[in-house]
Amino acid sequence: VNNSSIGIVLTNKGKILRSNKAFQDLIEYSEEELIGMTVKDVSFHEDQKMSYEYIHKLLSGEVDKFSMNKRYVSRSGKIIWAKTNVAAVRNSEGITTYEVALIDDITEEKERQEAFAAQKQRLDVIVENSTIGIALTRHGRVVRTNPAFQKMIGYTEEELSKMTVVDVALESDKEETLKNVHQLMAGEIDDFTMNKQFLAKDGRIIWARTRVAAVRGEEGAIKYEVSMIEDITEELKQGALLEALNNLMASLLGKTDVREI
Repeated sequence: VNNSSIGIVLTNKGKILRSNKAFQDLIEYSEEELIGMTVKDVSFHEDQKMSYEYIHKLLSGEVDKFSMNKRYVSRSGKIIWAKTNVAAVRNSEGITTYEVALIDDITEEKERQEAFAAQKQRLDVIVENSTIGIALTRHGRVVRTNPAFQKMIGYTEEELSKMTVVDVALESDKEETLKNVHQLMAGEIDDFTMNKQFLAKDGRIIWARTRVAAVRGEEGAIKYEVSMIEDITEELKQGALLEALNNLMASLLGKTDVREI
């Protein structure tokens, strides 16, 4: 018991009878100090009620064991998250003689989860408010899109979730798109950028500068693809108009006979 890396505590109706070194180190109390203390004494105040509700079910015979993620408070006031598995040890008459708790410190895991959740929340705000279209796909199938892309393409998020990237691509661009996607899937490239045409719901052709990046797992397999889609239709129209004007000017300036103008 004392060699275990997981905290072990024996209690009777929530009062501590015995504990191992792992739990003592975790909670920063000696075994002598812990004897006679209660579960409430070492539990975070917001988790005390739930702890005793489970203990009551255990003592009444409603359950034989339970598991919960709860917070403990150490001597120094540090909050410790732990996965706590508690089982009743009953005598031949079915009466609980004591409870055994296995307490596994998950504080670092919980902090990572909370940091990830906070990061995801910040990212969601950026994605939702971005003026550039963003699409999340898995093997080419649309998983999520932002309002900017939905407005650009004229489809709702629900409609897009049933589509693939090929469904909104113009036929002339499909070959190059699929070639790039296949290279991405094969691990030959991690991202690519291309100017491609999208077909909107109302039939409009939209030119967009599209950058697609692969998000890979630890083994290198693609978990999903992220596309940044910037509408450059007007930019290209302006460019085409400017080129036409330049050609016209060149044509006019090249004339020597006024009747040719």
